[in-house]
Amino acid sequence: MARIILIGGDRRSLYLSDFLSRKGYLTYGFAQSPGEPLALLWDALQQPYVAVILPLPATKDGVHVHTPLWDGALPFASLQGRLRPGAAVLGGQLPNSLSEQLLADGVPYTDYYDEQVIVRNADLTAKGVMRVLGEHTDRPPDTLRFVVTGFGRVAKATVRELQAHGGKVLVAARNPLALRTAAESGADTVPLCTFLEKPADFDVLVNTVPATLFDAAVLSKTPKDALLIDVASAPFGLDFEAAAACGLQAIKAQSLPGKYFPEAAAQILGEKIQSLL
Repeated sequence: MARIILIGGDRRSLYLSDFLSRKGYLTYGFAQSPGEPLALLWDALQQPYVAVILPLPATKDGVHVHTPLWDGALPFASLQGRLRPGAAVLGGQLPNSLSEQLLADGVPYTDYYDEQVIVRNADLTAKGVMRVLGEHTDRPPDTLRFVVTGFGRVAKATVRELQAHGGKVLVAARNPLALRTAAESGADTVPLCTFLEKPADFDVLVNTVPATLFDAAVLSKTPKDALLIDVASAPFGLDFEAAAACGLQAIKAQSLPGKYFPEAAAQILGEKIQSLL
């Protein structure tokens, strides 16, 4: 029976292990609960295996494997020399600098976070936005005015989800083509630079742009009772310290599929990983 080692990750990794086990693989998971000594991983890596699965994201700081369920720290530098040359390593969003180091060690790396996974994951992120919304406001979506910044995959899925719940949505984006597409979907639109100069009156902002758009100057002009939800990856779109100083409610809402829909998210990853093995 082919053996797979899963390292780190959030609750998606637990369900992913179950998924791969049902598909006939022998799985071993490390750094998925507190108190596990590193020696267990080093022992596991000395046994035959066909693949090592890193989480999504594989790292958040570019130095350590992302291990939110574990109380230890696993630097990539300590992991690299222990991986078996020729065995596959699969992960999500591993920086090029680290994947190139693996390749130099004779360890092939594949990023499973491709277009298909990104689109399916975006739909779960959009549903997660609705969960965040429900946790931070008692008002139904059809009574709220939303602004979504950006119009990539996550933004498009979020706009569809908000509209499906009756929300009135304004899309603020840089790209004229994106604005036309957003308008065709039934959203109101505004150039991002125009919105940032004078933020419209709104109830909820959902930022999807991974660049600091909302600094102290912009936040000072933002409605004081607005709810700000940032689903972008680092460096995020909101200056959270500035938001707090302005008395604004700002939510850092990352990895929503893993938080709210870990089993469904794991199936998406599992199907992709299975196709790559």
